[in-house]
Amino acid sequence: MSFKSRLNKTASILRTSEPTGDWGDTGDDITVGEVPCRIQASSGREYIDGKIRSDVTHLVFMESFVLLLGDKLMIEGVTYEIVPPIIDAGGAGHHLQVWVKEYA
Repeated sequence: MSFKSRLNKTASILRTSEPTGDWGDTGDDITVGEVPCRIQASSGREYIDGKIRSDVTHLVFMESFVLLLGDKLMIEGVTYEIVPPIIDAGGAGHHLQVWVKEYA
């Protein structure tokens, strides 16, 4: 079974637009791309390079896409905040491994 055949969901990449300048306007989330992905529940505590990542709720495997700090993922109507670092898991841009937490 190929890696791509395991990507059974679609992630919408949400990016916040620039605020209009009106008081209280923080910008809107706009979809800047959609990529095949696979999401799985993760333990409440992840360790990366010996550091605790306690807010992680899920791990997402996805095709490569340029993600920016502050981007969010929406998968099946649920929004997730990206928890850095983003890992080029397959090497040479094959796919990304992204830790996320459900967005409140």
